[in-house]
Amino acid sequence: MKRRQTEEAFAPKPNKVISSPPEIDTLEKAFKEVSKFKKVMEILVKNEYCQPSTYNWKDESKSNKGTVIFLLKYLHAQNYYKDNKKLKPKEIKIIAQNSFGIKISESYIKQCKTEDPEIKKIIPPASTI
Repeated sequence: MKRRQTEEAFAPKPNKVISSPPEIDTLEKAFKEVSKFKKVMEILVKNEYCQPSTYNWKDESKSNKGTVIFLLKYLHAQNYYKDNKKLKPKEIKIIAQNSFGIKISESYIKQCKTEDPEIKKIIPPASTI
């Protein structure tokens, strides 16, 4: 009986394929609806956070990096993202770079506690737009 248990322990296991969802690398990919993404971007341009057409963030100072982080987290709280997905620091970093042209370190994302009351005023809940 011991021999059989040993053989089973070392027997090849069937390959288990674990599929992970594709990584979100732009803000548009995170959104449930493209129309809501465009509306949010219009709001950010109108309020002079972003450049028109490129959506590059206008000010790359450390305080505004905090605003980008807060915005990306706040959009989740307002239910804009597919499957109400909460972005990981790595995704925030990649989205900030690819969607706003701003570089933010993951360590800064993890420790950032910035809250921007202006973002709260201008970005309505997803259900209202």
